[in-house]
Amino acid sequence: MILRSGKRKGCTTNSIVFTYEVHYYENGETSRKFVMATDLHSLLPFKQLTAGVMDFLIYRFMGAAVGDLFTFGCPIFHGIEVAVVAQKGSNIALDMMSNFNWNVYPYLLLPVVKNNHISLLICEHSMATNAIIYLIDSLGCTDGGHKSKELFEAMQWFLEK
Repeated sequence: MILRSGKRKGCTTNSIVFTYEVHYYENGETSRKFVMATDLHSLLPFKQLTAGVMDFLIYRFMGAAVGDLFTFGCPIFHGIEVAVVAQKGSNIALDMMSNFNWNVYPYLLLPVVKNNHISLLICEHSMATNAIIYLIDSLGCTDGGHKSKELFEAMQWFLEK
């Protein structure tokens, strides 16, 4: 990762605080990412973390490893969101995910974005019949938190397909 940063005077909520580049080793491409003032604001106590912050932390601190890395801005997570819609009879999510090899990963870390809040589903041994699903939600059972039963049902349905 290449970081390019600099102090900016009078940052507004929509201003870019710094940019960084991510090199994708599997295809040799490079992507430029932005961290906005609103992303930094989400780091304050009792604030909801943004996808921009989560992506930066993953790219910055997890380091290079063998295999693919899918962060919150990646199309695979859109496919998982579509799974909830697909439960109503559409095969869109199944078509999108048919070429993905789920058996390679012992853990799946799946962000859930709903109501301007991100929680994290962790699925252990997703392809096994005894898969275990955990939910980490910083808002817990408060009004802003996600309903765990609804998320577990959607994830269980998705894994069964």
